[in-house]
Amino acid sequence: MEPLRDPNPKAAHTAAMAAHILESFGRIPYLLWGHLAVRLAGGRDLSNPHLPDNECSFIIVDADLKRAVQVLMSGGFLQCTVRWQCRYRLGVPGARLTHDAHLHTSEREEHDTCLLLYNQSRIIPDLNGAMGPGPRSPHGPLVPYMFSSDPNTVPPRDEDRGSGYWRGLWPVRALKPNVLTVALLDCVLRDYATQGGQILGEWLALLVRMIEPAYPPTMRLPPRYRALWRACNSRVVDDEWQATFLAQLVCRNYEYIPRPDEEEENDDDVARRANFMVSRTQFVNDGRWL
Repeated sequence: MEPLRDPNPKAAHTAAMAAHILESFGRIPYLLWGHLAVRLAGGRDLSNPHLPDNECSFIIVDADLKRAVQVLMSGGFLQCTVRWQCRYRLGVPGARLTHDAHLHTSEREEHDTCLLLYNQSRIIPDLNGAMGPGPRSPHGPLVPYMFSSDPNTVPPRDEDRGSGYWRGLWPVRALKPNVLTVALLDCVLRDYATQGGQILGEWLALLVRMIEPAYPPTMRLPPRYRALWRACNSRVVDDEWQATFLAQLVCRNYEYIPRPDEEEENDDDVARRANFMVSRTQFVNDGRWL
């Protein structure tokens, strides 16, 4: 976790610089993504070799990706060309989604922060206007996005949870905690359904960070995800096993996850469905029940 004397995460300056360039010189829609977005949304600060601190990720509308790269390079970002030591050159198959483009902030690796760009269609095809034009201070439960500089919508920092709002930086558009959680659950379910039951490790690692300390979880999600999210939060599992537990939970209960068109369940039905899902997940390193 970053020391308290530094109010912003390591890669926040890079994210703010990229957001400034995209908004001011290209008018290109974007969303913050990855572990930096999870931290901003109140997620835990967990170390992961595939999710380093000195990187940030943006989602870009597919049709704007090429222009976004050009605008960012004109604003000072560097294209990766023959940098053989670049850890992003070949990606990490099976662990992370391969980026559609990536840029650097420095030619010197020790001072470099990487900006990864992803086509929107590969991650969040539809987010109800999260990437469309909107006010700088979005309020109301139906607004899906927030800005990194807004203390009224960004969850406060609490020990190893969250980064708090970013101070002294250009505002960066990101998903609110409940919308980000739904997007990650969508990624997990879509992977399972389309990749022969395989789930990308990145989605699980990010979702683990959003697990809530309260049970039942306080986050209110759309009907389809309530029982699954409650089941995800139902057990105290060691950090090293949480991703495995979530993967088993989905794999063994995919057929019992409500379809989008099913009738909404009341809280008692949600609790029963969640308990049923967990009972089908015979996970040996389950710690204790909450």
